[in-house]
Amino acid sequence: MILPIHPVFPQTSSVPAAPANASNGARLVSTQGVELPLEGATLSAGAGGGIARSVLRQTFRNTSEQALEVTYLLPLPSDAAVSGYQFELDGKRTRGVVEPKQQARERYEEALMSGHSAALLEQERSALFRQAIGNIPAGKSIEIEVELDHPLSWVGDGWEYRFPTVVAPRYQNDESHDASCVAVIDPNAVREAQPARIELRLTLSDRLTSAPRSPSHSITSNPEQHATCVHFEGARLDRDVVVRWGVALQHASTHLETYRPAETHSRAGSQFGLLSLVPPLEAQAPVARDLIVLLDTSGSMGGEPLAQAVRLVSALVDSLGGEDQLELIEFSWKANRWQ
Repeated sequence: MILPIHPVFPQTSSVPAAPANASNGARLVSTQGVELPLEGATLSAGAGGGIARSVLRQTFRNTSEQALEVTYLLPLPSDAAVSGYQFELDGKRTRGVVEPKQQARERYEEALMSGHSAALLEQERSALFRQAIGNIPAGKSIEIEVELDHPLSWVGDGWEYRFPTVVAPRYQNDESHDASCVAVIDPNAVREAQPARIELRLTLSDRLTSAPRSPSHSITSNPEQHATCVHFEGARLDRDVVVRWGVALQHASTHLETYRPAETHSRAGSQFGLLSLVPPLEAQAPVARDLIVLLDTSGSMGGEPLAQAVRLVSALVDSLGGEDQLELIEFSWKANRWQ
C-alpha cells in the first residue's frame, strides 16, 4: 500500500534521491546522514466494542542549514488499516491519498524535482511502514500524523489495546544491503540515546467492570459520564503501549452504540450502530463437537505443505475431548475414510 502526499510547499531547491538510511522509530535520518531529532510524540485513541481508532502524531525538527530528504521506518500494529496520513509544515496541512504504487512514486519524485515538499508512505511488512519525506526546509519542524483503525484483542475478562513505538530487531542478513532485511534497532540504544518521550490519551467507551491497567506503563484513569479516559506522559519509546480493561459480566451481555452523521454529511439521513456481544466472565460447559477433517494428500501438497497440514490436523485432534467425535477423510485421486 502506498499513500502519497501531494506537494504544496514551494522551496528554493530540491534534494535528489539517494540510498536511504534506515531510521529506528525515534528519529528521521536524511539521505545525507543528517538526523532530525524527535521533539515529541502523542498517541490519541478511542477504543470500544473490540475496535480502536488511533492517531499517532510525531514532531521532528530539521536543525541543519539545508533542506533535507529523509526516510523513516514506522512501526504500526500488524492488523491495522491506515485510514489517514498527513503532515503539517509552516502551519499548512497536507493530506495523503491512496494511489497505485508506481504512480505514487512517480508523483513523489516529480514533486522533489519541482522543488516542493512531499511525502510517501509504503508498507514493507504487516507491522512496518517505510516513509519518505522530501524537501524539509532548514530550521523547520514537521508534524507527521498517521490515523489507523485496528481490532482489539480479548485477554482474560476484557479487551487489550496494543501499539508499538519502536522497530524491534528482526533478522540479520549480511549479504543484503536492503534496510528492510536487517535488524534496525537495539531498544537499549534508544533508551540511552533518545531523550524524546511519548504521551498517551486513550478514551474507552465500553462499560468497564474493572479499572484499566497496563503491564507496560504507569497510567492514570478518570471515569467520565460516558467514557473512561486513560493517560500517561513522559514514557520512553522503547516498548509497546499496552492497556487492558475488563468488560465481562457473570453472564453473556450486549452493548449497542449508535451514531448519526452531522446534517452537513452526505449520509446525514442515516444512523449507524455498533453491537458488541461480550462473553461471560466464567467459561460455560463446552458443547460436544462433531469434527470432520478433509486432508489433501495429492502431489501438489508434497513436502512442507503436507507437513504443515499434518501438524494442523494433529493440533485439532489434540484439542478434542471425550465427548467429541472425529471423522478424518484423506483424498488425492479418490477419497479414503480413516476409521
